[in-house]
Formats: sequence, structure tokens, C-alpha cells
Amino acid sequence: MEKKIYKSIDLLKFLSAFAVICLHTRPFVNAGIEYYADTFFVMAVPFFFCTSSFFFHRKETSLKHYIWRLSQLYIMIIRNIPKCIIFAIEKIIDK
Repeated sequence: MEKKIYKSIDLLKFLSAFAVICLHTRPFVNAGIEYYADTFFVMAVPFFFCTSSFFFHRKETSLKHYIWRLSQLYIMIIRNIPKCIIFAIEKIIDK
């Protein structure tokens, strides 16, 4: 069985890893774009979680299981949207 490579997901995982590093090192503090950078970077951790769970237990190939797995991923993303909105509002209020 040939291993399938997801180049776009690999690229997004790389960008997410960079975003997590930026969250911890805060390189854009004095650049004037801290609000925009933080709003983007805060999505890195949920994305990493979703991609990791996508590749977890990939042996099941039925359509029903595939739809169930994708719906769980979307639920995780949707659950994090309010957190991102609250984070963005707090950043606006702090200015």
C-alpha cells in the first residue's frame, strides 16, 4: 500500500508550527501589527489539533466513518471560533 502524501496539509502544518513559535516569542510586538498577527496565530493550535486527529486511525475507509470524522473536525474548529472572536475583541479594547 502506497503512502499518500498531503502536501497542502504539510505546508499548513509548517505554517502552524511557525505561528506557534510566533505566539511564544511575540516578534510583532513593535511592528504595529500585533493585533492581526495574534488573531491569526491563535488559530494555529486548533489547526494542529485538527490535522493530527485527521491522520489518527486512517484505516477506516467507509463513507459513514469519513463523514463522522470530518464532522468532528469541523465541530472542533467551530468551537474555537468564539474564543478567537473574544480574543480579538479583548485586543481591540486594550488598545
